[in-house]
Amino acid sequence: MANDGISLLENCVGLGLPIPEQLQNALVQLKQGNKKEIKIDKGEA
Repeated sequence: MANDGISLLENCVGLGLPIPEQLQNALVQLKQGNKKEIKIDKGEA
């Protein structure tokens, strides 16, 4: 199911739809298999 979500967001990026930078960073980490903690900037939340 997670792979479907990643694929959907990759397609959105390919269409030129805006994706929040935080989400882009999380997807890159998932795609690379990194298990780093994702930091949330409280100013953006």
